[in-house]
Amino acid sequence: MKKRSKCFKDMKKLLPIIFILILSSCSKEFPLEQTVERNGITYEVNSEEPFTGTTVSYYENSQLEQRSNLKDGELDGLEERYDENGQLQSKTNFKDGERDGLDEDYHDNGQLVSKENYKDGELDGLEERYDENGQLEYKGNYKDGELQQNAVILIAIGPSGEISMDGRIIDIEQLKVNVVKMIADNPQQSQSVVLDASIEATADDIIRVMDIAREAGVLRISLTAESLMAE
Repeated sequence: MKKRSKCFKDMKKLLPIIFILILSSCSKEFPLEQTVERNGITYEVNSEEPFTGTTVSYYENSQLEQRSNLKDGELDGLEERYDENGQLQSKTNFKDGERDGLDEDYHDNGQLVSKENYKDGELDGLEERYDENGQLEYKGNYKDGELQQNAVILIAIGPSGEISMDGRIIDIEQLKVNVVKMIADNPQQSQSVVLDASIEATADDIIRVMDIAREAGVLRISLTAESLMAE
């Protein structure tokens, strides 16, 4: 009876070690240069079994260059990339080899460049872009890779300088108020304007509308081909 009890106690001591060994085998880090890609699937060199685990690569100065998680030979989970000074450059989430989830890129100074959401490899959800000082430059909302039209404010300038927003004629003095309201009503949507100016519209009309839109908080203005001819 004492012998059986002693064996049981010894087994309890071994359990943490066994658990650690199992975790290590499931989450091994493997040198990227010792893998090979065949038909889009990653394998260890001289192996026929798709690689599952974490690959890593390093710069000549021993700084980590990238760390990627794979499952059955495809990117699956978080991938991180760094510059030679150890500064994080990007974080990307994958599922079954496709971008899926949050994707972030960074400026050299560590400030966020962009934040995007993906689903099955396509933009899906909010996208934001920032300058090196952390100021928001662009915001858009996507569905299945397509920018949602209700995320864009449409402003047209007629031949005589008349202004319309989404098909409604408005007074130029009311333009800023209307743009501010549209942004406030859709805070998760893109603060972007598509400006469609008649070829007869003057450059002064176009510049004035663009200035008002920026004052209202618009981050991005796109001109149609006809608007560019008008300028």
